[in-house]
Amino acid sequence: MAPSSRTARPSRRDGHRWRASTTLLAPFVVVALVGVAAATVTTGQRGTGRLFEEFTVLTSPDPTGAALALTGHTHRTAGTVLLGRADVFADSLASATLQTDRPLLLTGPTDLDPRVAAELDRLETSHVIVLGGSAAIDDTVTDALADRGVAVTRHAGPDRTGTAVAVADAGAGSDTVLLVRGYGPEGNPTAAFADSLSVGGVAAANGWPVLLTTTDSLSPATRDWLADRRPDRMVVVGGTAAITDRVVEAVAPFVGSVARVAGDTRFTTAATIATTLTGLDDVGRLGTVIVADGTSDDAWAAGFAASHTAATTGGPIVLLDTTGRVPAATAEILARGGTHLLCLAGVDPDVCAALAAPAPQQPHGTVLVDGAGPLEGATVTLEHVDDPTVPPVTATTGPDGTWTASAPAGRWTVVVDHPTVGSQDVTGQLDPAVLTGHDAGPFLLVWPDGNPATSGSVDAGTVTLAVPTVDVTGRVTGPAGSPIDGATVTATTRTPARQAPPMTRTGPDGTFVLQLRPGQWTLRVTAPGHTTGTRDLTVHADGTVEGDLTSPIVLATPPAGPPPPAPDPTVDIRLDSPAGVGFDATGIAPGYRQAVDYVVGYDGDPARVTLSATVDGPLATHLHVEVITDPDTDPTVVFTGTLADLAATGTGVTWEPTGPATRTYRMTVSLPDDTGDDVQGTSASATFTWTADA
Repeated sequence: MAPSSRTARPSRRDGHRWRASTTLLAPFVVVALVGVAAATVTTGQRGTGRLFEEFTVLTSPDPTGAALALTGHTHRTAGTVLLGRADVFADSLASATLQTDRPLLLTGPTDLDPRVAAELDRLETSHVIVLGGSAAIDDTVTDALADRGVAVTRHAGPDRTGTAVAVADAGAGSDTVLLVRGYGPEGNPTAAFADSLSVGGVAAANGWPVLLTTTDSLSPATRDWLADRRPDRMVVVGGTAAITDRVVEAVAPFVGSVARVAGDTRFTTAATIATTLTGLDDVGRLGTVIVADGTSDDAWAAGFAASHTAATTGGPIVLLDTTGRVPAATAEILARGGTHLLCLAGVDPDVCAALAAPAPQQPHGTVLVDGAGPLEGATVTLEHVDDPTVPPVTATTGPDGTWTASAPAGRWTVVVDHPTVGSQDVTGQLDPAVLTGHDAGPFLLVWPDGNPATSGSVDAGTVTLAVPTVDVTGRVTGPAGSPIDGATVTATTRTPARQAPPMTRTGPDGTFVLQLRPGQWTLRVTAPGHTTGTRDLTVHADGTVEGDLTSPIVLATPPAGPPPPAPDPTVDIRLDSPAGVGFDATGIAPGYRQAVDYVVGYDGDPARVTLSATVDGPLATHLHVEVITDPDTDPTVVFTGTLADLAATGTGVTWEPTGPATRTYRMTVSLPDDTGDDVQGTSASATFTWTADA
């Protein structure tokens, strides 16, 4: 049977009106529409922690009331109304196509619900469009409407896909169509309507036809319609679990282009629709946001009826689960805040209130410096992404590089500032999987773990900063201004942040280049037959250098006389760690692992440099140690064993420089996963010594 439409002529009737009463119950304003439904409204001024200026909770005892609650709250009149069946959603799946300028009501299959009749009177409705054939909504209902003087048009097909085609034919026409799953798998009937619910506002706002298909094969009625109409563009709603690629391939010959809008769950699909099809800007507070129950068996009623409201307000429809917990994708939308939060029937009123003003949260994280461990004393600043009127939140990292703050729910950028690293926006380095459980944008989402009424901890993860370096150039000359070739230039830090001691030599023209991190430095210049020269510098994170770099470093020639004795070889150890220590950990457990780089500088004639260790404490026999030389250029494992073994090796780790040089030792300490419980409560300490023997 082909899809059909028919119109019944109205007859004269006696009109009547239902009255509305308003009762004030602080702090809520309760609006009860007698004989229709109930809506709870509360308003509040924007302030710290409040995301929405106003929120509305609609309540209903059944699907008919769920739709009535919306029209009762949003409409004064409606000349034309859609009417679907209240106990079965099949013929209302595509109703959004016609909701551009008309709301949806629901009634029983054989009788016109008295509440619907009353609402039609209140809305002064003169035309009702019935969705589905007489097997869905009996002619007794259309006759009752006609007896009340209401014109009736019926759009129907032999099944839900046929009815969707009839609705598409009745629409205003569009070059874009939506393809949505119309049937759920066995045991999951809500899957058949979840995506139609989410995309309804977009369909209504644009007048896009909603066509239905099964998951694995293109429905014949839909195929025939596409073959006849050949639209320019099709948007497939949902992932391959909803509509397979096989269906998309079957559609391709009939449309100009095909795009899929999907997420890994119905919640992420709804959020993706909101961000890609609703036309929301990437940044900024929203207007109206509609929150729907996305999983209960009757959630379709309020959700389908909300398509018209979403179209008129421009607001997205986002989903909650039946427990009231907020899925991560939904939280990302709500965290932007807005002017009005509309919670449909089925959403817990307490949850809705908490969504409008969630409890403050405690974001926390760790800041490390690449190759140098925790960064102490850094200022972590959180700046609100969507609302510039929200004050920034700041925190300071401790000795272990960790920080904790208290912040209202929302989306935040994160900036780390420190004299050594400068100011760095680290938001993009935060792990989206840690923050939201899905592929979030470049921001820190501060949101409760599912329950917006509960304060909790939000893990921002660990960020590792690359400390910038600045090229410092200079020139070394003798007393007469002639360049000194081969002079050794060594930089030592004068700030608490331990830096590697960079070393270089001058070229034939006496010039040198050193890459220095921000901080205070002393350049020490030596050359055979000359006195030692020094120069103090301050390197800033913005690349500027404070100090005299324009005049050369002049090395004097000592007076003639017997040659001075050769200096004893020296070993200069620099721990490349802002914390100023090698390993300092408490409360470690099996699986603990930490690495620290020791940069050893030698200044002398050819010699043998030996690493030795002294240890104390029973934990030393359980801690595993690995020592690697030159880890970033030519990594070589020179020791592996326990901390106690390292102390017993004596001269097992050696280095034989042929002159002034530096070498990096990366020492990694770990506690194996299989360490027994008898180690609990034990400790160990160690002292590492490098000795030079000429």
